[in-house]
Order: sequence, then structure tokens, then C-alpha cells
Amino acid sequence: DTHFDADVQQALDTLAPEFRAAVVLCDIEGLSYEEIAATLGVKLGTVRSRIHRGRSHLRKALKHRSPEARA
Repeated sequence: DTHFDADVQQALDTLAPEFRAAVVLCDIEGLSYEEIAATLGVKLGTVRSRIHRGRSHLRKALKHRSPEARA
């Protein structure tokens, strides 16, 4: 049972479902890109793209938490 603070959960909730699924399976569940592709029934390149785009969105959504933002 993984618990996130409200900020992180809110950022995850704003992701499109296909991006959220790929990011959660990779970064939280620890699946490989190949395992994610098989689980979601999509091509490997699609998984890479979704993870990249999902992480990019999360970085922007959580930018206010970075040390530089607090300085």
C-alpha cells in the first residue's frame, strides 16, 4: 500500500489515464518497459512515450516543490 502526500496524489490524478498507468506501473510498481507494454497491450515505443510525457507533466505540476523554487 503506497501512500502519497496530497500534492503528489493530485499531480498523479491530473495525468491522462494512459500516462498515469504507464508512470505508476514503471515508477511505483517497478515493472520494466517490456512488462508494461505487455500489460497494457501497446508497443514498447508507446510505453516510452507515455512515461516520458507523464514524467514531464509531473515535473511541471510539482515544480513548486523543488529546492530552487523555495530559494
